[in-house]
Amino acid sequence: MKVFGMLLAMFHVYLMTKINPMKKAIFTLMMMSFVFALQAQDFIYLRDGGRVQAKVQSVDKKNVMYRNFNDSSSPLYSLKKSQIMMIAYEKGNVQLFKKESAIIQHYLFKKNFVSYHLADLIINDFTFSYEHLFKNGTIGVQIPLSFGYNHYEGFNGFSNRFYTGIYLNFYPTGQGKWRYFMGPGVRVGKGEHRGGSWDHNLGQYVSNNKYNLFYGKLLVNNGVMFTPIASLSLSAVLQLGIRYMSGLASDETVVTTAAFSFNMSYRF
Repeated sequence: MKVFGMLLAMFHVYLMTKINPMKKAIFTLMMMSFVFALQAQDFIYLRDGGRVQAKVQSVDKKNVMYRNFNDSSSPLYSLKKSQIMMIAYEKGNVQLFKKESAIIQHYLFKKNFVSYHLADLIINDFTFSYEHLFKNGTIGVQIPLSFGYNHYEGFNGFSNRFYTGIYLNFYPTGQGKWRYFMGPGVRVGKGEHRGGSWDHNLGQYVSNNKYNLFYGKLLVNNGVMFTPIASLSLSAVLQLGIRYMSGLASDETVVTTAAFSFNMSYRF
């Protein structure tokens, strides 16, 4: 049985490289049904990405009643239909509780994406990032890379020259058309800080000191992602945290920081 299962998987991969997207979706559901038929149990797939191995007893207007798959005398459990994405029965048939397109997007999501941070152009930064998704799309690891291409006095007298880092993003409801995500991140880089004083004769703040230094940031991402099609996502992200820079006055070494980005991502 294990060998037969491996052959099925290889055949599936082969066909997935040969057929168009719509046929891929239909074939995937068929393969899921066939593989499930080899099992002596039903599978209840939840909208939060979970899966329950069960023996479904009944399905009414609001609830699905089931028992443990390996114990027919177990207590009768209940799940609301609003919690369920689909049920794959041991006989091979599949019952959908959400649109087929949403189910396909939820389970056949693209796990890698490269993003271009459009809003960073406002502060003369060229920034892009790469992210890989794990755990059914509920966890992502993101690596940004940014270059400051113009020397100017930025926010609070600071401007970026280069930075990279790593973010850990959590998607509580997995992947889909609209999704919220959040998570911590660390950023390290090199920048330019300009100090100065108020010139009473000119009546304005004048920069008179320039420091090239390394800096570090601890940040928390809060973002919303919109995925209209499988290969494209748009996201808006607000970052809040603290920034550390050595070599400055004590009251400027550690300061709060915030950033906003609007990103366009290609998924593959």
